[in-house]
Amino acid sequence: MEEDDIKWLCRDSYETESKETKELRIRCIRSFILVLVCDMISSFDNYAYTHDWFYTQMVSGAVSQLGWLTASFLFFNAKNNRERIFIGLSECAAASIGSTLMLGWVKPWYLEFLKGIVY
Repeated sequence: MEEDDIKWLCRDSYETESKETKELRIRCIRSFILVLVCDMISSFDNYAYTHDWFYTQMVSGAVSQLGWLTASFLFFNAKNNRERIFIGLSECAAASIGSTLMLGWVKPWYLEFLKGIVY
């Protein structure tokens, strides 16, 4: 191994990362969290619609639409197609995880919470 190879192996990862890469990672994380929360709220909105919880549906529908609007701004504000692809992939992953979390964990907890209040 040459001396340059050893320096390359021992380097700190933050030194080689460009400012654009850091910004892209932050945008992907922001869009992931936003879409995760919005998808959970949208799944709950569909559940509230099925069970005729009108006030819950009204609030969750309004909040989820504001979140989706913000997520679309993050997507369309990207500088190039590479950023759009990464943001789109992070949003797709967040949407699939958000629905699963909502239907698998949050909904049963919420139903137990309602049983404690109503009954």
